[in-house]
Amino acid sequence: KHPELSDYWYFDAKKKKEAQKDLEPIALEHGFYQLGNEIFYKDRINDEHLTRILHTTTANFKILSNGYATNGTSLFLIRTEYWSHYKPFREIKANIENIEILSEAYVFDGTFFYYKAFKKFKADRETFKALNHIYVYDKDGLICEGVRKKDVMITKNIKVLGGLYLKIEDTFYYMGKSRNNIKIDDSQVKLINDFIIMGADGSAFNHGKYRKFIGDFNKFKQHENGHFGDGNLEWKISDSGLETVN
Repeated sequence: KHPELSDYWYFDAKKKKEAQKDLEPIALEHGFYQLGNEIFYKDRINDEHLTRILHTTTANFKILSNGYATNGTSLFLIRTEYWSHYKPFREIKANIENIEILSEAYVFDGTFFYYKAFKKFKADRETFKALNHIYVYDKDGLICEGVRKKDVMITKNIKVLGGLYLKIEDTFYYMGKSRNNIKIDDSQVKLINDFIIMGADGSAFNHGKYRKFIGDFNKFKQHENGHFGDGNLEWKISDSGLETVN
């Protein structure tokens, strides 16, 4: 009835979908999939259906290091952090020709830095240094998750305690915020996850909050049921951190 619509995009998309019916998706690296000549990903880990990445085909798709990929104009990253409220698939427009992948969390395109392909910021490239997958710094101070922390300067006496924790001189930091002179014994540290660390005296930081004692450091471990403890005290990990098990 409407010959002027004979080349409408819908008909081409319908043909492609029909052509893909009997194809098995090919799993690529870092959570990407190939179906026919197009590239897909799973929006959620347990999804049965795949989501197509627009403007991306096998001809322009390229796997990079540290989980990144590109179609020549955008940078892609699929993150699987269970605690993150951000979508697992991330796409940023960047200067791909000049891209430097500095770590699993930070890249530089010659002008801007990007944290995990969603936070864009500026820093000094010459003095930029990654401490872990969360913290970096440059001549102007500390940067946490792509956000500069005001007035937090770096000295030679800096110690990465794991995840979101640092010690600069005698001050402990959680997400770039000082812990107001609260201390744990950091002569030895157990990293339970990015949010919880245990000191050698059994004290702990739990989502930045101090706990005087969570167990015997030498006996403290994860058990088969997924809980943590030293044989006397037992803890489970919830969204808010450590919870005692009755």
